[in-house]
Amino acid sequence: MITRIITRITGALLAAALLAATGAQAQSPPGAPTEAAASRGNQQVTITWGPPTMNGGSPVTGYQYRYAPVADEGLTLPSATTWHDVRDTDGDSTTADERSMRVRYLANGTRYVFELRAVNTAGNGATANAGAAIPATTPNPPRVHKNYRYDASVYLEWTPGSDGGSPLTAHQYRYAEGDTVPDSTRWRSRRALENNVFVRGLTNGTRYA
Repeated sequence: MITRIITRITGALLAAALLAATGAQAQSPPGAPTEAAASRGNQQVTITWGPPTMNGGSPVTGYQYRYAPVADEGLTLPSATTWHDVRDTDGDSTTADERSMRVRYLANGTRYVFELRAVNTAGNGATANAGAAIPATTPNPPRVHKNYRYDASVYLEWTPGSDGGSPLTAHQYRYAEGDTVPDSTRWRSRRALENNVFVRGLTNGTRYA
């Protein structure tokens, strides 16, 4: 029994000595990217991140990302969601120095969840959740279908245009004397659910745009 213990200790000491002599280090996949975040654009989402705090003893060689539509408030992607390699954007033949990327051709108004991971020679690292984003753009102009003149006032009524993938928060209107409205003219607001306005205090016989 004592002989076996001595043999095991001796073997462990020899292995440690060999490791120290050769300078070899145990390697493992890297930790999760830091500060991963997703920000929306028009039919696209930009993902940003920082490098992992731990590289597992081997330099990070690149990054991978994946995404999918996820309804409600969930942040979990299906396990079968495909991973994609982050592309080299600066032409230096490596993606280890990439810190942002864009996911294009998304559907405005659809909620997507994004995940990111670093890769080294030991394998794929821990996953960082970049959160959810809903691509959107500015809304289309409303269509005015009623424009009635009254004494010193005008009544306008409209149908909202497309919301661009994000719920409308307000309608705005402005007016000025003449055929055009100067860019400096102040905008006035109506609530998102209101689709009409009485513009009062006008001068009879004066043209307004």
